[in-house]
Amino acid sequence: MLRYNTEEGTFEDWNTILNGYDIWAGTFGPDDKPYFIARSVTDTLYKAVFRINGYNDITEILTRMPYDSDFNDLAFKKRDTIFDLYLTEVVGHDRMNPEANRVIILRDIFKFERLPAAAAPINGPFGVCRGENGVQFSVDPVANATGYVESASGDFL
Repeated sequence: MLRYNTEEGTFEDWNTILNGYDIWAGTFGPDDKPYFIARSVTDTLYKAVFRINGYNDITEILTRMPYDSDFNDLAFKKRDTIFDLYLTEVVGHDRMNPEANRVIILRDIFKFERLPAAAAPINGPFGVCRGENGVQFSVDPVANATGYVESASGDFL
């Protein structure tokens, strides 16, 4: 698997772990990582779905898929925070025959929720005097957050 280095204009052998595999189809998952269906070059019955985590770092998320056929594509579909994985299978290696093509749905492959982004500084006056009321503070919306808890340290009573 090669990665194009835009700064140097060169290709890098980015994931040598998959060099022994034919890669059929790929997509980006809900976690923004690439996923591939691949078949072993030495054991053509060994097929798996891989997630590329980084340089020479992969996770096999579906091991030894029990199908004796080829795959055209894969895609993720979201249901709330759960994702299903859709695979298109070609039975008998007959890609031109619509009867030989089918969709396989693997339910609940994983749950993915993005972590909230870092909060920006609190907006408001620098200091508050004892007995002062109605002082307002605010914070910009925090991406992927469902709530916000503010706390203070020191003697504020």
